[in-house]
Amino acid sequence: LRRAQRRRPENLRNEVTVERDPGNNSDVFSLVISFILYIYYCVLHMWVILEKKSVLKAIDRLPPDVVLKYEAWKRIVELDGPIGLRHIKGFHDEALKGEWKSFRSSRLGKKWRVIYLMAKEQCEVFVMEVNPHDY
Repeated sequence: LRRAQRRRPENLRNEVTVERDPGNNSDVFSLVISFILYIYYCVLHMWVILEKKSVLKAIDRLPPDVVLKYEAWKRIVELDGPIGLRHIKGFHDEALKGEWKSFRSSRLGKKWRVIYLMAKEQCEVFVMEVNPHDY
């Protein structure tokens, strides 16, 4: 399986404006500032995904196409959080009702769902289940 590669946001390069002095190593300084801003962006805007042990075991038994979609789902959540899922219509991210109230669900295919709980204050997503649609 191939994992999605993390891309560096293009807009960070434009945020740093440094006047270049021909006598100094301003290119190195600019590179260091860009790197620091990139790390700052990643630390503040990355979401943490916590998976139950049962989910980790269940992933080994999933069909390969579902595993690929789950990995893509995780990357989107890491970078943009659950809001990023709402922009991609294929995941059909929705709040659940009944005994699963306060949980959310995303589709990984016609049959498969990932059920998760979101903690906004800590930027954490708790993955509870990856299962066929039976709730």
